Order: sequence, then structure tokens, then C-alpha cells
Amino acid sequence: MHRRLPPVTIAALLSAAVSLSGLAACGGDDDDSVDAGSGDLDSGIGCLEDPRAETFVANMERDGMNGMLSFVLEAGDPAPPVKGNNTWTVQVRDSDAAPLSGATVTVRPFMPDHGHGTSVVPQVTAGEGDGEYTVDPLYLFMPGLWEITITAESGDVSDSAKFSFCIQG
Repeated sequence: MHRRLPPVTIAALLSAAVSLSGLAACGGDDDDSVDAGSGDLDSGIGCLEDPRAETFVANMERDGMNGMLSFVLEAGDPAPPVKGNNTWTVQVRDSDAAPLSGATVTVRPFMPDHGHGTSVVPQVTAGEGDGEYTVDPLYLFMPGLWEITITAESGDVSDSAKFSFCIQG
């Protein structure tokens, strides 16, 4: 005789299976062989057609979300961004489009579809030019869609902008 599981138990088991498969897809910082049974997750191909993903070009400019600053992604090494360590050169400009030197700049890489960032905190240092900042390392440890939010604060001014890229495996 077969015993039927109550619907609540079945739902709980399905939920746990989905959660575990999602965790397997995320992998870890040192795991270069993530395999969740989907080539799209492993290679980043699934985000190639994602409308959120931008095509990298030097001097990409974004207005800040608060309209107080603008952010220019002057260069990337390598360009476009890749899985692993990246270095970015960013210029921050004030509302008059003048370079903003001496700001406190932070960078937050985040995978919106996975709900996590990276364990390696990007270091931001003053660059060679006015209002220029170097981000190194920008560690994107797995393929997929990454949103990189840059925030700058100077005095009473605080603003952020987001750049989104599909990282290949």
C-alpha cells in the first residue's frame, strides 16, 4: 500500500529542491566549474539577450539616480568586463559637468538574478586625472548579469549610477 504525502509536505519538498538548485547555480568564489544542469547559467549565454545588459564602450556615461552627479566609465581592463578580476577607470562629474576630485567613491557589484554580490570588496583610489578614480579589483567571479553600482559622496552631495553587463563564462 502506498501512502500519499499531504500537499503541504509536497510543496515543502519542491521548495527545498528549487532552493538547493539555485544555490548550486551560484557556486562559490573559487569554483570555476559551476554546473546547475544549464549551459546558460554556466556560460553567461542566458544574459546575452537580456535587455538589462549593456554593450561596453569606453566613456560610457550615466547620470546619477539623484540627478546630482554623472559617472563616466572611461576604460576597463580588460574591456569588455570578463569573469575574474577587472580594473575600471571612472570619472565623477558634478552637476556642471566639472570633474569631482576628493569624493568618497564606493563600488558594489551585484547579481540581481542570484541575489548576491562578491566577497572581494572593490578598492577605489584616486586616479591620474581630475575627478578620476581607479576601481581594482572589480572581481566578477561567475558568468551572468552583473550590476555594478558606483556611489560618490562629497560634502552634502551623494549620488549613484548603475552599469550592467553580461559576463561570459
